[in-house]
Amino acid sequence: MWAGDPAGAAEAFARAARLNPYEGEYFYRLGISEHRLGRRDQARQHTRHSHELRQAEAQLHDAYFDYLEISQKATPGDADYQAAVQRLASLCEQLGWKREADAWRQVLSEGGRA
Repeated sequence: MWAGDPAGAAEAFARAARLNPYEGEYFYRLGISEHRLGRRDQARQHTRHSHELRQAEAQLHDAYFDYLEISQKATPGDADYQAAVQRLASLCEQLGWKREADAWRQVLSEGGRA
């Protein structure tokens, strides 16, 4: 669709990234477009951000399974339990899931389990 028009592609993917700043694919494609335009620094930043979002998605999966394992053994006040919940909240926030992050933090503030 954007073959031969890297400027148009960069503009479209930049707009998409502004509309949904937590979609790693938009930043990845924006980075490719910026690279083709010779904007190496911007391309690196966008590609790095895309990689960080993808890593956070993968880490969230692992963090949830870690939480499930820890929550079977620990009590809500245990440091391992608190760290697992905080890790989930942090990753949710990094992915733009503010309500989910707040909900995980509420679990800690209420001293209960999710």
